[in-house]
Amino acid sequence: MEIRHCGDDSNVSGLWLCFTASHTDAAKKALDPLQLMKLPRTNNLCSELQNPVMNDQARSLIVDIHNRRRAVLVQGQVRNGKNNYNMPKGSNMMTMDYDCNLEADAQMYANLCRSSASPDDQRPLWGENFYQIQEGMDPILAVSRAGDAWWGEIYKNGINQKMLFNKFFAEKEMSPTSFTQVGAVHSTKKCLSLD
Repeated sequence: MEIRHCGDDSNVSGLWLCFTASHTDAAKKALDPLQLMKLPRTNNLCSELQNPVMNDQARSLIVDIHNRRRAVLVQGQVRNGKNNYNMPKGSNMMTMDYDCNLEADAQMYANLCRSSASPDDQRPLWGENFYQIQEGMDPILAVSRAGDAWWGEIYKNGINQKMLFNKFFAEKEMSPTSFTQVGAVHSTKKCLSLD
């Protein structure tokens, strides 16, 4: 992974997450981004990628952020937009694990310095979230902000009461599609790429 200036007049870089499926337990102590930023950086989880910018602390944080929020969602404690009702409870929400192979694939796209997510037909096996960050932002802070932005979509604009992902939902303005990537029942693997 690398954080670098994208384009002649850009001061932002892209952040991507990808998702697929597996099982683990998310009942561990919450990670604090500010405390993580103070720790020495390690790169053991995806050492084969030889990524000088991404680190294990950022990878662990994004998994922790997603699993904690998904746990609240499955308990039915997430407000559905500006409505007076919450999202329904879930029963089969799986926890997420980090996937270094997905990180490598996402990095290839991130290196293109695009200003939007990749086309669906270029990644038929996984979803994708996109978030732009300021050049040089610490990966841990970037992960924290991206997680907040994606999850925050549901509070601004909810999902229909039947929880149907249809063409209207996918195309409507301000649709919480990034939230649905984070909260999808069968999403269990993630990757992160900074560029």
